[in-house]
Amino acid sequence: MKMNMLHSGILGLAAASVLMLSACTASQNAENKGASASDSLATVTPVAAGDIAYFNLDEVVAGYDRAADLMSEFENKANKELGNLERKGKQIQSDYQKLVDNAQKGLILQSSAEKQAQDIQTRQDKFNQEYAKKQEELANEQAVINNNVMNDIAEFLKTYNETRGFRLILTNQTGLLSIPVALADPGMNITQDIINGLNEAYVATK
Repeated sequence: MKMNMLHSGILGLAAASVLMLSACTASQNAENKGASASDSLATVTPVAAGDIAYFNLDEVVAGYDRAADLMSEFENKANKELGNLERKGKQIQSDYQKLVDNAQKGLILQSSAEKQAQDIQTRQDKFNQEYAKKQEELANEQAVINNNVMNDIAEFLKTYNETRGFRLILTNQTGLLSIPVALADPGMNITQDIINGLNEAYVATK
């Protein structure tokens, strides 16, 4: 009887989908009407209300303390539960090997060996089902964590943009060529603002 090999591992943080949020345009008043022509030649200026901004989603998730806490708690739970299952699986493997050794040495009757082999196979089948179910449960829990983190970011952006008034906020993810923001003025990057704001709000809930 060929037994299935066991595999362990913790599901990584699944890649989050790209968010694109279009916020309502905030009313703007012209500033510095009397500025000289030389003032208009400034090289880099902060992002002004009503402009387009972007942030790096990977960096935000990595820097968000609540996301780290949720994933740490999840990984500890997953390690414990999968570890318990794997010990059960190893015991089944051990019992099967012991049966094979005894049968080869002629220490048990063939009819008894066949009966024990059937029992072990039943245990193995039940274990496989239990292991698959646990993996599905953990995958669902991880998806909920991801959804909570993404929801936190989306809700924060709404509040954040009430005072900033961006017409469009884009997000990209780390890669050889970030999409959709392949190239942009660094002054349009609000990644750190979002990380700081999320963590401040998280601390306030503790």
